[in-house]
Amino acid sequence: GGIGILIGALIYVAAMIISVIAAIYNVIGVVKLGKAFGKSGGFGVGLFFLTPIFVAILAFGSAEYIGNDDMREQQAYGGPGAGFRQQPYQQPPVQQQYAQPQPQYQQSVPGPDMYGQEPYPYPQQPADPMAFLNDNDPENGGV
Repeated sequence: GGIGILIGALIYVAAMIISVIAAIYNVIGVVKLGKAFGKSGGFGVGLFFLTPIFVAILAFGSAEYIGNDDMREQQAYGGPGAGFRQQPYQQPPVQQQYAQPQPQYQQSVPGPDMYGQEPYPYPQQPADPMAFLNDNDPENGGV
């Protein structure tokens, strides 16, 4: 009926609005990525339309990451991204601890160990692991 068509149209419109908003955020993100490498807004548009090619240009070209305006502003005031000028959360500095030598263990020999337990008996492997195929039964793969 009419209600189903109305609900379908509303879902369609909502999906279109969400996809347009996502595309806008994507354009803003790639333009910021280009500017973080010192490139122009046109390079960011190229990043939007031809992402793999322009990302390869950033990765393998001579572009260096210089950060974006927000990051440089935070670094100027000692915010996130400014580096660790002090110990985080006022923790005491960590002192280097050197590894202690580990005791060397003797390789055990068959027989009871120091706790009186017998070692686990390993199962013996058959001489020919495909021996079950040697019979003349066609169901088991024999000839």
